[in-house]
Amino acid sequence: MTNMIKPKLIFFLTLLILVGCGKSALLPLQEEGNEQLPPNKLAQTNLELGLAYMMRGNYQLALSRFKKALKIAPDYADVYSALAILYDQYLGKIGDAGRYYQRAVELNPLSPDIQNNYGQFLCKTSKWQEADLHFNKALENPVYPTPYIPYTNAAICMMRQKKYTDAKNYLHKALNANSRFGPALYQMANIYYENKEYLKAHDYLEKYAKATKHTPETLWLGVRVERALNNHDAEATYAISLRSNYPHAEETQLLNKSVKFYE
Repeated sequence: MTNMIKPKLIFFLTLLILVGCGKSALLPLQEEGNEQLPPNKLAQTNLELGLAYMMRGNYQLALSRFKKALKIAPDYADVYSALAILYDQYLGKIGDAGRYYQRAVELNPLSPDIQNNYGQFLCKTSKWQEADLHFNKALENPVYPTPYIPYTNAAICMMRQKKYTDAKNYLHKALNANSRFGPALYQMANIYYENKEYLKAHDYLEKYAKATKHTPETLWLGVRVERALNNHDAEATYAISLRSNYPHAEETQLLNKSVKFYE
């Protein structure tokens, strides 16, 4: 319920380094002639290809490109961050991921993206205070264009600790920065549902629906909120949407089980 959005789900909470550089043509880098490029450009090209391969699920090719980039530019912080994401989210090697994140932060402590992603990793490994520190490090950059992302991540981390007041404070800051940021609206509704303030949860889900498209998580929350309010028509609308749009989602299975329970 309070799971932090992972770096591979770039559409929601992460700022995967150089996310915009994924190429439409994911062909292998042509080796011949590229050695004439400046080292920094060659390293960046390998990083970009590695990111593209990672997003396509070609993890070994991605790893190969990232390591080649490091051979060319051993102090390239973005490559260490990319490796950390690869090892953490795709290869399941938490120890390696932690070491790569630490190195990325050492090399570029002023990068809000790296600080945010490291904060997510630390929260995932239950290092709460360290995670909060790195989220706030990300927010120290006065020209950071998306502060609502680390604010929301920090809130989710507080929710994992059941510190709902602190979580709401972070979410208010996120929504002050971007009032239509779907994940922050969803988490605010989530908090109010957990605190049995169902009308407020309903209101935030209404705001969410006006801002972005529903997900299985938000539809399932809507079912439970409207059920708690005895709004049977609204509950049915959420349930129909969940079943028709996401028939194989885990939340749909939870819905089906809950209906049997209520019968």
